[in-house]
Amino acid sequence: MKKFLVMGVAKGYGWYDLEPFVTSLQKNCPTAQLVLFVDDTSNFTKDLLIYRGGVSIINIPAEYCGILVINSRWKMYLDFLEQYGEEYEQVLVADVRDVIFQSNVFEAFRNYPGYLGYATEGQLIGNDRIFNYMWLERGFGRAEADKLSDKKIICAGTVIGTVDEMKIFCRTMWNRLKNESVWGIEQAAMNYFIYENRLPIENLIEIDTYSGAILTAGFVKDNKIFGDKILRGDGRVPAVVHQYDRHAPLVELADRLYRDKNFQVDERFTDARSILDEAAYLLHIGRIDDAAQICMKNSLVG
Repeated sequence: MKKFLVMGVAKGYGWYDLEPFVTSLQKNCPTAQLVLFVDDTSNFTKDLLIYRGGVSIINIPAEYCGILVINSRWKMYLDFLEQYGEEYEQVLVADVRDVIFQSNVFEAFRNYPGYLGYATEGQLIGNDRIFNYMWLERGFGRAEADKLSDKKIICAGTVIGTVDEMKIFCRTMWNRLKNESVWGIEQAAMNYFIYENRLPIENLIEIDTYSGAILTAGFVKDNKIFGDKILRGDGRVPAVVHQYDRHAPLVELADRLYRDKNFQVDERFTDARSILDEAAYLLHIGRIDDAAQICMKNSLVG
């Protein structure tokens, strides 16, 4: 039986940044395998990812370290799928710092053959001149930005699909982005390829933020919580919440549900980066004395 796959990139992130993503996936989508491409990651964080999170970690290849990670990630995803894709039924590629899971997102798409699902945001491209309109203008010209200004923003931070369709998408993105050094062109490229019908994928599915399986919460002003669930606009529970970190009540809920307040201080790692990562985590969960003690013990506080 083929499996579900989730892939992401963690460059420079500590356990504090990754725990809600990893823990919520374990709890709400336990049949999915998580693969993270990592760089500038402490031994402390790697240990927690592997032994507590069950994550398969892959070091970002040196050849991609000089490229913007939001661009090079598409080649890393493509390479993995080219080698191991036959093992999986569906794949989600996602940001990791600002995403949590509330149920098995793959169940919503089980009956869609050969598809790629893209998440739209609660704002039009033309109404976001500072970012999305500007990115399109820089990457594809003002005429193209004006042409697409009345379209909903498509978010590059969560994309789901069957393996062959995901490979087509990743390959298309990488071919455009491999020589790109400007931040934001990645999302502009995704909007361009989809709205201009440049993807050779027959079954493209919009995942609307107010009624779909993925809530992209950034532009949503009235995010609601019922019990332990974040609701989308139609009052139902989305499987995935992206950009939750832009709203304090959603951050408080994620912290309450998906952080280990009884975390046991781990003294095995004495390198400076691991100590700082552990101290940052302890500070975030309110363990100020423990954070200070671990730093003082390792001479990081004078």
